[in-house]
This record gives sequence, structure tokens and C-alpha cells, in this order.
Amino acid sequence: MDKWGYDERNQLVSDIFYDHGQEFIKFRNGKEILVDTAYKWGWERVADYASPFSESNWSLGSINARES
Repeated sequence: MDKWGYDERNQLVSDIFYDHGQEFIKFRNGKEILVDTAYKWGWERVADYASPFSESNWSLGSINARES
């Protein structure tokens, strides 16, 4: 199910921005992820990563996702 345009997504996303030619999503929990990586991960994994209540520790590459 594609939820990228719904309220749940809007509650998690703080900003979309470009940095060094790459497009990032900034979440309200302070984490950031490349838009391309978010599409590859799929909604469930991205929602877990972006959730302020998540205790998951996904294995992340420094280019694909980063925390501020």
C-alpha cells in the first residue's frame, strides 16, 4: 500500500532538502535519509526509522541515511 501522500507521513516528515546534489528527507525525530533510500526501503521500514517511538537499530550506511 502506498502511503506517501497521507497524514501519517506528514506527521513524521519535517522537511525535504538538497545537500551536495542529493535529495534528503528530514524527519521530526532528527533523522535524515536519502529519498532514493526511502523508496528502496519501503514505507514500513521508513516509518519505523522515522518514528519517535522506534527502538529499531537499522544497519545504515553513512551515505544512505544519517542522524543529526
